[in-house]
Amino acid sequence: MVAIYYWKSIKKSSLWVFLPFLIYSFLNELTASFLYNMYGYNVRYLYNIYCVVSFFIYLYWFNQILKLSYWKWIVSFLFLMAVAYDVYTGNSLEQLIKTALLVQAIILLVFSLFYFGRLLKQEEVVHYQRIPEFWIIFGLLIFHIAFVPLFLLSGKGLNIQLAFAISINVLNYILYSCYIFGFYVAGKR
Repeated sequence: MVAIYYWKSIKKSSLWVFLPFLIYSFLNELTASFLYNMYGYNVRYLYNIYCVVSFFIYLYWFNQILKLSYWKWIVSFLFLMAVAYDVYTGNSLEQLIKTALLVQAIILLVFSLFYFGRLLKQEEVVHYQRIPEFWIIFGLLIFHIAFVPLFLLSGKGLNIQLAFAISINVLNYILYSCYIFGFYVAGKR
């Protein structure tokens, strides 16, 4: 809703990609919830597709702000190899693609650190609170730093399903709050 409200401010910036992405995310969640709650279907494949789509959205966006040149192709290849490995070694229709999710988290972490390192060298860093990209990357960083250990613990025979579900919800609230604040900041420029 906030992205739609500030669309005039973000449509000519690198943030434009988040409106269609957030619409897709919302529709994916609705579809998964409907199929699971109404029919009891395993909807992990929807989340696996979401993982692949989100990776390429984030890669596109980071390329817009970091100018990754040939790195985007190397990173794309690594990620697709991780997806292929997960599909080949596991049942990607019934389980989450762990290797690909971990590779995605590591790549986003590296890009985030690269962005923050670059930002620290600019005078603009003094007013970081006015930089929409800062807030979105901050949210991505928090989400993935907390998500990776939780994700690695899942499936290890530990009874953490409830803690995992609560943690993922809290992390999503943090991530989407950072998105919202980033859109708000972009609208105030």
